Amino acid sequence: MIGAIQAVAKECWENRRQMVVVSTYNLRFQYNQTRLKLLWAILNPILQAGTYWLAFYVGLRVSAPVQGVSYLTWMLTGLVPWFFMAAVMNAGAVSIISARAIIMNMKYPISTIPVGTVCTELLNHFCYMLVLIVIQVISGTQYGVGVLWVLYYIFAAFMLMLGYTFLASTLTVFARDISKAIQMIVRLLFFITPICWALTPDSPLEPIMRWSPFVYVLNGYRGAMLYRGDIGNEPAQHICFWAVTVVILIIGVWLHWKLRDHFVDYL
Repeated sequence: MIGAIQAVAKECWENRRQMVVVSTYNLRFQYNQTRLKLLWAILNPILQAGTYWLAFYVGLRVSAPVQGVSYLTWMLTGLVPWFFMAAVMNAGAVSIISARAIIMNMKYPISTIPVGTVCTELLNHFCYMLVLIVIQVISGTQYGVGVLWVLYYIFAAFMLMLGYTFLASTLTVFARDISKAIQMIVRLLFFITPICWALTPDSPLEPIMRWSPFVYVLNGYRGAMLYRGDIGNEPAQHICFWAVTVVILIIGVWLHWKLRDHFVDYL
């Protein structure tokens, strides 16, 4: 298992420049057929923020502050990291299948495909973060040094999604139904995760949700950006998150390395 992890890490490191180029190209390719090109990377989060503002603030008239912060700002600060993780969960599961033409016709460092998928969505995430910061500043949010904690939570979300992508992309090669199931799970997680609603101690989901890696990331973003670094996660939650993340990453990388020789047979 250690040998597999070292081999994958070495392959990714030796091809790190290629991953950056491919990730940047994939981002540009998403908007290449449009007239506004990469400007859509900024317009997309603006339009999505406007949609949720109309749905919750205007339509449902949800305007009560949450923990001293306006509901709209609080909600958007949770939505932005969720958009990143949801995008990776959907795209990551089919990342290897989507690259079957390359894998079957040339010698390609396959382990860079899952990593490149996460990196592409991370670039998108930075565009969303830029829009979020502008909205927060306009709404009167004041930052302190604690806002730098958001860098840690970006890294935490990246590592969680990296392990997930290695695992899901490998399994999906052998069972296409997994990608369909993941799409349904992502939709379900959106509603049961406290993204648009606040998790209270008396909630029946509280004993489970407080240990969720997704809630860990959302609380971290909100604590760093809205509450001056009051990250809102207990030491046990830090331990739980990284234990889950490391286990998923190890299993995902190991399975990827052990089964990659059989990918061509199933693609």
